[in-house]
Amino acid sequence: REGHADGWVVVYSISDRESFQEASTALGKIWSLGHVTHRAVILVANKTDLERTRVVPITEGRTLAVTYECKFIEVSAGFDHNVDELLVGILTQIRLKQQAQQQTEGETGPASTAAGSDTSPTSTTSKLRHKNSFRVKGILNKLLNKDRKTKS
Repeated sequence: REGHADGWVVVYSISDRESFQEASTALGKIWSLGHVTHRAVILVANKTDLERTRVVPITEGRTLAVTYECKFIEVSAGFDHNVDELLVGILTQIRLKQQAQQQTEGETGPASTAAGSDTSPTSTTSKLRHKNSFRVKGILNKLLNKDRKTKS
């Protein structure tokens, strides 16, 4: 449901040219619908552990990300390389896009409560972010590891 998405993570394999083309098509659709302006979009090059079979150079991934005004990162779900950085990047970009949209719409958050209060927006946000980070990491691991069992 694209209308309710806070962000988009578009993943391709560095060892599969067709997956890169599909990622390019997906980014084109996301961009043409205007989602890049108000939602986090991250292009992820996966399977960096398969460097010897690389068919998509890192420069192509970066160029595609610049073209569609999104962030770019290379990861290896197999070796858990940069997966935490991806998770942090997703959450950071979602937060930044939401803040920018609120400022554009003239919305401001409520003033924070008394210092040291456990119910302050910052404390609540931090707890939610921590809880949600585990959910997102689990989902990402499922998505990024799905081919690991079939291709050695």
